[in-house]
Amino acid sequence: MELFLHSEKGPVPAIVDVQESMTVREVLLLFASDQEGLWIEGSEDELDANLTLEQAGVHHRHHIHHHRCRRVTVVVRHIDEERQHEFSPAATVGTVLTWALGSDAFNIPEEQRPEYGFLSCNEGKAIPDDTHVGSLTGAGCEACLSLVRKHNPQG
Repeated sequence: MELFLHSEKGPVPAIVDVQESMTVREVLLLFASDQEGLWIEGSEDELDANLTLEQAGVHHRHHIHHHRCRRVTVVVRHIDEERQHEFSPAATVGTVLTWALGSDAFNIPEEQRPEYGFLSCNEGKAIPDDTHVGSLTGAGCEACLSLVRKHNPQG
């Protein structure tokens, strides 16, 4: 079966062919290390290394993520405030955006939420919603995002 394999190496996944009878550990040893974990995109739960891909619920063309960090602390900056929350490395930036806009973080009014997106804190580049937070980590297990309006009218 074909999988999209994401990692901390960047936002572009590798396309890999594996057998659904392989264990999660075998996949990790083939493409990473058994010291890392493997997640299905959007899942908070690390896959059990002893399960086969089929048993773990991994299907053809699934997006999966391997990472050395079991949790990623995502720091979100907005104007002069900062909030942080831990996510799975396979959580998407869209999931982080939903949290950041909500009442647990910056509590942006519902009608304004579609206007917001993220820039990277360091480069100031737009981060697509389907990017895995694990691909944004540096040497540590953290990522930093700036919450901004996508179109900021000047006037």
